[in-house]
Amino acid sequence: MNENNQNFGIAGIVDFFEFKNSITAIRVTNDFATSIISLYGGHVISFVPKNQKDLLWMSDNSFYELGKPMRGGIPVCFPWFGPHPTDATLPLHGFLRLNEWTVEAAQQLPSGDTKIILCFKSTDETLKIWKHHFIAKLIVIVGATLDVTLKIENTGNEPFSYTDALHTYFNLSDITKVSIHGLEGVNYIDKLNKDSDCKQEESSLVISKEENRIYYNTSSDCVIKDSLRNRQIRVSKRGSKITLVWNPWMETAKKMPDFVDNAYNNMVCIEAVNTYNDLICLNPNEQFSLSAIISLV
Repeated sequence: MNENNQNFGIAGIVDFFEFKNSITAIRVTNDFATSIISLYGGHVISFVPKNQKDLLWMSDNSFYELGKPMRGGIPVCFPWFGPHPTDATLPLHGFLRLNEWTVEAAQQLPSGDTKIILCFKSTDETLKIWKHHFIAKLIVIVGATLDVTLKIENTGNEPFSYTDALHTYFNLSDITKVSIHGLEGVNYIDKLNKDSDCKQEESSLVISKEENRIYYNTSSDCVIKDSLRNRQIRVSKRGSKITLVWNPWMETAKKMPDFVDNAYNNMVCIEAVNTYNDLICLNPNEQFSLSAIISLV
């Protein structure tokens, strides 16, 4: 931690600290916002614009333990999204969120934004469960907008394919007082109804039960309108044609040990994803970037 502060700390703006259970995190503080980024998992935990409540939601029951994923914020999913397609014993959403990342750079930009770059390279351990060599970089720009990019480079000698996601949890006042805009007329797979193929006819989505929807062939922005907080959160993306919307609702939340039973009422996931018909294929030396961009309207 001290070494990171010496090499990458920026007085009054970027500092490294022990977050919880010896997990090292970066605290970014600038004129626009504050943010916390965990080196474990390359995980953005918090993004608080000036004079606002956190735009990201973290579970009060989240694990902060090596070997377990954190619940909330922006988990990084790679090299598979969801369960492994052939081996259910492998970790849900891949292994990047279960490993320690290293710091590559911390910069204060002329705009006043702050840029953090984290890096993770394939290891002997990752090669045992996914045989490909790669470099992953997480590029986080903190300003009035939070811009998070996952960049994957194929550093091996063979092509590979993968799925991934920036699995963003948003902090809400009351899910029943919230509407999600930007998905009207978009087709989606309803994961809770035998993967049925549906189309959203409504002008906005109001969540009143468990939802797990994979909207496909869409690059559109979404806007979360939170009437009780009188704020609107714009959710944009780059490098993704899939938007996933998820809320576990009551019964599923009760089955999750890292989820407070009634916390479904204060969150929703709107995720930038590459999966389904948006699989990523990289030849040697090729790279691809997926980005989630979050701001107040």
